[in-house]
Amino acid sequence: MPPNTQPLVPTLEDARRGAETARRRLLIVLRLTYLLLLATAALLPFVGDMTNTADEVVVSDYAGAFMLLVGLGSLVVLVDVFTPEKRLANVIAIYFGVVVGLVSAYALSGLIDLAARTWYLTAPPWPAYLLMGKLALGITFCYLAVSIVLATKDDFRIVLPYVEFSRRAKGSRPLVVDTSVLIDARFANFLQSGMVDSSIVVPEFVLGELQALADSSDSNKRERGRRGFKALQTIREFRGCADVVLEPYDPPGHGADEKLVALSERLQGRLLTLDANLRAIAKVRGLSTVDLEQASLALRPLGNPGSEFELRLEKEGEQPGQAVGRLPDGTMVVVEHADAHIGEVVACETTNTVRTNAGNLVFARIKNHLDRSHEQ
Repeated sequence: MPPNTQPLVPTLEDARRGAETARRRLLIVLRLTYLLLLATAALLPFVGDMTNTADEVVVSDYAGAFMLLVGLGSLVVLVDVFTPEKRLANVIAIYFGVVVGLVSAYALSGLIDLAARTWYLTAPPWPAYLLMGKLALGITFCYLAVSIVLATKDDFRIVLPYVEFSRRAKGSRPLVVDTSVLIDARFANFLQSGMVDSSIVVPEFVLGELQALADSSDSNKRERGRRGFKALQTIREFRGCADVVLEPYDPPGHGADEKLVALSERLQGRLLTLDANLRAIAKVRGLSTVDLEQASLALRPLGNPGSEFELRLEKEGEQPGQAVGRLPDGTMVVVEHADAHIGEVVACETTNTVRTNAGNLVFARIKNHLDRSHEQ
């Protein structure tokens, strides 16, 4: 990595490593506590049984159950350790499915007990078979419920409006950004204006593209990558700016454009980009897009030299040949060589702006006159 990018890139990475280290330590404490509590729960019933009986205690009668329970807990911890990548939406869906399965199995077990009493199936070996059947039904119901919820979790918001398994950024629909926006110097100014109340979603694969630019041997690409990381740091440190969410989900597909469209559909967000081709693809897919270029032009003050606008000329100016009109915001505009067009709407181009005690005063020319002077 070039030396000029060293202080920029590791900042986010160091914060991420620190958070990951703290998370791992917390998980280790949690797992050890779980095993300790499970071992205690396995011993307490047998200790009570030993103190309440006068018969000779045979340790082997309790060792099997104790080892089975501790072994089960160890298996749970091993599964947890070897599956580090967990999605909150999937975990919630599994718990929801297990609860539905257990409730269904409990309701059906009552019917089974009622049928057993009705048909006099209370003598051995029927109770053992009935217990085995209820356990099998409970496991089956839990499996089916979890499977159905995992397969249809994205549709649950339609059926149950307040049940939602997917993570959503707070505020209105989030803005998903691409590399072209991050490396544009106007991006940070656009967010710091305070007009954006949506969360800004930066996909991990977009950060990867930005990192590739920062590591490039081409000085121009390296500068764009450095500018992108600097813009990210600026908006993350600026209070009152829109929230920036780093999205780890990497949609299947080839190419960043396809992944950006898929991620925007998944988050039900809008795509913020400067890429015309990407906007066209998103439009075909029915996605909302925001063009940073158009937004910047729309917010560009009309008083800047070279700005073009239409104006109704209302009266003569103080100097000969001048005509005066007002912009929609009340700004006075003095147009040179325009007294013959008073009462008309003309196309003007700004030549200069002067700030006075009463506000900005804009000087302009009629655009048609300017074009003809260039032709001559």
